[in-house]
Amino acid sequence: MRRRSLNDQRYDVRTSNPDEFLAFCMAMGHVDIQSYCKSQVEGAYVDADQLQITALTKSFQVHTRIAYLDGSSGDLNHHDFPEDKASAGVAEVCLLYRPGHYDLLYPK
Repeated sequence: MRRRSLNDQRYDVRTSNPDEFLAFCMAMGHVDIQSYCKSQVEGAYVDADQLQITALTKSFQVHTRIAYLDGSSGDLNHHDFPEDKASAGVAEVCLLYRPGHYDLLYPK
């Protein structure tokens, strides 16, 4: 099995199913996926957004759960990528999102 780089993954997302992501890119003011990737994926000081996380989890086929620590009261909110865990593969990554930062979590 060949080890793949993030650049390989980014290429896969751009070419494998661009229609899936194009509407999101255009809604954010970009004319195509390439311009979105240039400013939002390759750019410095840009937080990973739902689009980047969705693309990475699909490309790597890994289920990712993100818990959000945003200062709101009540239970800790979380979101799964992809939403259908059964289609995600065998590995699981858990992240804690604090505004501007992600931490890797190790579940009990």
